[in-house]
Amino acid sequence: MAKHGTLRFTGKSEEGYNFTIYSDDTPFNALGAVYVLANRQKKVKGHYTYSIIYIGETDDLSESLTNHHKASCLSRYKKNAICIYGENNEQKRLEIESDLLGNYAPPCNG
Repeated sequence: MAKHGTLRFTGKSEEGYNFTIYSDDTPFNALGAVYVLANRQKKVKGHYTYSIIYIGETDDLSESLTNHHKASCLSRYKKNAICIYGENNEQKRLEIESDLLGNYAPPCNG
C-alpha cells in the first residue's frame, strides 16, 4: 500500500476536506468513505498534479473499488490514484459527495 500524502478538496460550500492519497493498487478494508479517483502525474522537481476523474461515496471501500461501475471511463482517463476521506456516517458522506460534485465536474460522474 503506497501512501502519497494528502490533498485538500474544496466543496461548493467552500468547506475543505483532507483526503489521504493512495496508489491505484492499494487494497482497502471495509470502511465507509468518500473517495476521489484521479490521474496522478509527475511534474517538475518531483511535484505531482492530480486530475479528478470520479467522486463517489461508499459504506464498504473494500468492495466499491473492485469492479467499479465506471471502470471503462476510469481506464480511459488513466486512473492511478485513490484519495480517501474516511466517514462512517452515510448522511455525512452523501453531503460531502454532493458538496464536492457541486465544485468539480469529474468526467466519469456524468
